[in-house]
Amino acid sequence: MLDSADLTIFFNNKYYEYCVEKYGFDCANYEIWKIGDLGVRIKNKLKRIDKTEKTFQLIRQKVDGLIKKSNNHDRFPEKGV
Repeated sequence: MLDSADLTIFFNNKYYEYCVEKYGFDCANYEIWKIGDLGVRIKNKLKRIDKTEKTFQLIRQKVDGLIKKSNNHDRFPEKGV
């Protein structure tokens, strides 16, 4: 499934390395966005909400940047750009 994607997005290097080791992922078109896990250990609801909102904003910025790049290129960037 990962091998057939036009572009694979990994939220951090840990997930990329896992897919390389576990599934033999070896595709040229991928990005690692360095987005941290939300952390289910956050007990304070306001802190969890704040972290969730910041994570969502970061994902939105990354997606907007990806759309902008794809509009300026015929294809997606190569290998871990």
